[in-house]
Amino acid sequence: MESRSGKAEGPAAIGTLRARQRKRVAAIRKLNARYAGQAFPMRAAEKWNRLSRELDETEELITELRARHERTSGA
Repeated sequence: MESRSGKAEGPAAIGTLRARQRKRVAAIRKLNARYAGQAFPMRAAEKWNRLSRELDETEELITELRARHERTSGA
């Protein structure tokens, strides 16, 4: 379902966020493989930290959206 603003709501929004999460996880795995057994250079460490932070923040948002959907859908 989409709101009048065009933003996805409820399960559609969660599905979109989950797809973004899968891309972030793939990027993290790629970084990890590329620098296996060695320290990250500064740019790679910054990217790792940004992706990790985005994963955490998005998981919090997914949890919130799921709870809001459950409360407002009568479930």
